[in-house]
Amino acid sequence: MLHTCQHPPVCTDAGIKTCYHTGGQSAGNGMAESFVKTFRRDYAHLADRPNSQAVINALKQWFEYYNEGHRHIALRYLSSRQLQE
Repeated sequence: MLHTCQHPPVCTDAGIKTCYHTGGQSAGNGMAESFVKTFRRDYAHLADRPNSQAVINALKQWFEYYNEGHRHIALRYLSSRQLQE
């Protein structure tokens, strides 16, 4: 498991922009927890993941599908990209 101080380099290496909320903002935390739950359930648990490097290598593809093709209930079953268009 990564410690907080290790997240920025791992995220940067994977092409992920890190973003932090001010402490005590539960709304942001709830959204993040929901995203992590969905990502684990729909991507990480279903993927072939023989080691942590395989998961890191797959993240970009998973994020692209999450934004381009994954249908979101809160967005009336549109993908994030469809909502922006």
